[in-house]
Amino acid sequence: MSPVMSEVDEVRLGLLRAAGMDVALPLEALREVVPHPEELAALPVRAPGLLGAMALRNAILPVVDLGTVAHVEGAEAGTGRVVVVVVHEGRLVGVVVDEVRGVASVERDSLQSVAAAGAPLLFSHLVQVGEDAVCVSVLDPAALTGLPGVPSVEERRAAVSAADTADGTGPGVEEGRPSLTVVRCGGQLLALPIAEVRTTVPLTSVTPSVLTGGACLGTTVHGGRELAVLDPMTLLGLEPLSSDLVAAGVVVPAGAGDVVLAVTRLELLQHSPGPTMPVPPQATRRSDLVDGVQQLGDDTCLVLRAEGLRADPDVAAYAALGCAVAEATHESVDDDVAATGPTCLTYAVGGVLVATPLDQVVEILPSPAELTRTHVADVSGLVVHRGQTVTVVPLGPLLGRTTTEPGAGCLLLVEVDGRHVGFAVDRLQDIRPRTWADPEAPTGPDRAAPRRLLETSPLVRVAGVDRLLPELDLHRVARALLDGSTVEAPVLALEEAVA
Repeated sequence: MSPVMSEVDEVRLGLLRAAGMDVALPLEALREVVPHPEELAALPVRAPGLLGAMALRNAILPVVDLGTVAHVEGAEAGTGRVVVVVVHEGRLVGVVVDEVRGVASVERDSLQSVAAAGAPLLFSHLVQVGEDAVCVSVLDPAALTGLPGVPSVEERRAAVSAADTADGTGPGVEEGRPSLTVVRCGGQLLALPIAEVRTTVPLTSVTPSVLTGGACLGTTVHGGRELAVLDPMTLLGLEPLSSDLVAAGVVVPAGAGDVVLAVTRLELLQHSPGPTMPVPPQATRRSDLVDGVQQLGDDTCLVLRAEGLRADPDVAAYAALGCAVAEATHESVDDDVAATGPTCLTYAVGGVLVATPLDQVVEILPSPAELTRTHVADVSGLVVHRGQTVTVVPLGPLLGRTTTEPGAGCLLLVEVDGRHVGFAVDRLQDIRPRTWADPEAPTGPDRAAPRRLLETSPLVRVAGVDRLLPELDLHRVARALLDGSTVEAPVLALEEAVA
């Protein structure tokens, strides 16, 4: 196993495309990716695939064409769009490829080592990447910097401090500056330190959901979870990214989960060419999310502050709303059973999974960071949303349950008679059609006390869930709260007392 991959459980790869091949490099060996210059300087040496040399700041970099050195039939040397700077044991070489596909994290155990009798290989491992299980060849940096007859140069870099190494910026650092993942959002370049990006994904479609609104464009599925897709331009207070310009996503950690930042395309994995220039606070609406500005060629790039994204309460709330995607059930369901009811929203309250007809929920909101306290029983406080006052009620305690996942919740916004209640729940689970309902369940008003509603609510089955769930009528609960009445009926209480 390559030395750069031998001591870790998870390997982060830069995904590339060259001469019709899907290839990758361990990020430890990928110094940066830069545009292919218009011209390359000739070198007094000939070797297969050697194109010449290019200037890279204060160094000269020999450049080879990957398709040619890999003996790909029909590969035309020098037609690649970008140059990947490969580093191994302090030596550098430039490798021409067609494009950067993104960044991915894979388990070390998923890497399959390869060998061939009688000939050295340019790649050391094979791995499947992404939801489509694309076969990717992991290039061997030792082989690339040691190509016969191809010169490599010594890496020029200042000493890296222990702090630089600890924060993930050690490899690929010059003067303590990190490498950046540079993306394009329409006409604006944005960047994040590579160490802060989990992976990049294609984003050919975004699924509208009850989360849609404001910075949230909808959801997408990644790694078996449904994640919120956020527009970084809206987060920054800039002109929103047009939906027809959304084609890729950058998965970043935030709070208790991940979110996907919608972008037009991945531009480069760019070594920071100089110190990030600060932005005056009055020049941006969200100075907490902007670390500064980098000048990349003719473009001005906003460098996002990763810790600001993680600390943003709205972003963290969207990350916490990411839910597992239930596997499709393989049981046969006849048409009559499959059409027994509406689409349901499933969510967790005090460790219990509950279903509610989706049409009862107007909107799903992140848990508010601050509330106006009311000191009213069963009410956490008030919050203003879209010009309306919303009464915030923790649903778990109302139902006699305690919250089991503090800090990971959200509000289910319910409207009755023009008034709004935000029911605080622990966690969203899924949105699925109802496939079965108890035909003998009472259809009249629920007469149980609130703390018995989970016990007395009718049971239903939703697609992809292998057990029956209580179906909670949030409209009735909200109406009872807003009217100041009780959900408990005196007749039923008397009957129970007599019994």
